[in-house]
Amino acid sequence: MNARVLATVLATTLATMLFGCTVPPDAFRLIPDPTPDPLMDAPTSTTECDEREYYSLRPGQSADDLSSDHIPGYIDVVRVESILEDETLTAIFHLRDIPQEMTFNRDGVESLHMEYMWTVEINLEGKTADRWDQFDYTLAGYYAANRVQKTPNLASPLQSVIYPETWKLVFDAEKNERHWEYAQMNPRVDVSFEQDTIVLVSRIPGITEESALLFATYDILEGQDGVSCRPDN
Repeated sequence: MNARVLATVLATTLATMLFGCTVPPDAFRLIPDPTPDPLMDAPTSTTECDEREYYSLRPGQSADDLSSDHIPGYIDVVRVESILEDETLTAIFHLRDIPQEMTFNRDGVESLHMEYMWTVEINLEGKTADRWDQFDYTLAGYYAANRVQKTPNLASPLQSVIYPETWKLVFDAEKNERHWEYAQMNPRVDVSFEQDTIVLVSRIPGITEESALLFATYDILEGQDGVSCRPDN
C-alpha cells in the first residue's frame, strides 16, 4: 500500500475505532491520486522529494516536505525532526503557518469526529508498514469536535484545545482482532504559532534508534500531509 494511502487509512481507523464515528467520503478530496510505490527508507543523505509518496524516518533523523497552497498552513508540513532519549520520543512538526487562532467544531464536522490530528505512527522493529495494523504505537496531538457541549465554529488558539495521547495497538485473542487502546504514557504537546511548530513528547516502550516513524497531519475537511522528501541525515 502506498504510504499516502496508509496515512489516510490510519486517520480513518483511529477516528472510527476510538470514537465510533465515520469519516466523510470526501474528507481527502484535495489529495492527489496515489501511486502503488511502497513506503521507502533512505540510508543516505539526499534531497530527493516525491509529492506522491510519504517517507518513514528513524528516530533522530529529519526530513523536509514540499509545501502546498492546496491545504491550510497548519497541516502543511515543511520539515520534521525527532529526538530519542532512552525510550522518550520527541517529535517536531515544522508547519507552513499556525495561526494565532483556529476554528473548531466547524460546520460539516459531526460531534466526536476527529477534526484535526498531528500523528507519528511507530513500528518498533523498523519494518516498512503497508497496513495500519503493522504499527505498534501512535503518538498524536488531536482535537475531536464537540458540537453538543461547546460552541460551534469556536475560535481559539490551538494550544488551548489540542490534546496529546499515545495509543497502543493490542491483540484481542478472544475476538481474534487488533484494536487501538489508550496507553498511559503521560504524553505532552506544545504548540508555537511564533515558530510554527507542534512538538509531541511521549515514552514509547521498546522504541530504539532502528524503529520506523511515519509523520502525518490531518484535517477532516481539508485533507492531509506527510513527509515527501527523503531523510537528510
